[in-house]
Amino acid sequence: MSEDVWNVQFESRGLTLPYLFKHPEFFLSDYKKGDFVVKSSVSNVRNGNSFNCLHFIPSSPVLFEIQEYLSSDFYPLTQLKPVHLLRELLKPLLGNYDYILIDCPPNLNLIIKSAFLVSDFCIMPCVPNKMSIQGLDIVLRRIDAFNNENGHNLKPLGIIVSRYNGTLAQTEYMRFITENPFFPQVFHTKIPEKAKVAQALDFGGQVTYKQKYAESHQVMTQLAKEFIQKVG
Repeated sequence: MSEDVWNVQFESRGLTLPYLFKHPEFFLSDYKKGDFVVKSSVSNVRNGNSFNCLHFIPSSPVLFEIQEYLSSDFYPLTQLKPVHLLRELLKPLLGNYDYILIDCPPNLNLIIKSAFLVSDFCIMPCVPNKMSIQGLDIVLRRIDAFNNENGHNLKPLGIIVSRYNGTLAQTEYMRFITENPFFPQVFHTKIPEKAKVAQALDFGGQVTYKQKYAESHQVMTQLAKEFIQKVG
């Protein structure tokens, strides 16, 4: 999505994710129902024409401010807790989609827990280095604790190795991740450490997905196919 479309049509109108958590009564009412789901101009690739089956709920940097002050108490007008909000919001939409993907930042707070509660599976990204592996171990323990506290069954679908460059050190860490019996299964597809992936985020031309990501396009396609195979 172009920044102009995002800003004019959604952020300025308070239709991005942080405003959902700030004023949930508006999003759950008939007045706002469905307005926050972007169904056109989702992507600037081919003017979005190849993405007519892909819908999108945009986020915003304001989310960092909202999540810092979010209370675990009930919202006064809805009698919902923040942790239940995404489940209530997405429940009427579940029959419309094959998959709903929620992209979460690498931290744990009430907004992330709300994503946990509405989800069946989670995918764990991991760079093959010591710090990332330690973070992965912490998140897995927190998911177990969350499931126990909430009577939920969020299942780790697998680990996606990213920023992979095949060095000797990374190969050793890869062996540890793969052979650790307490870790989920590792996706066969690895995301390489390629500058093209980062450069594509700044590309504003109306091109195809393959042109935008060059050789990384094949990796992303393989990853999508592997994901669908795992989920069913």
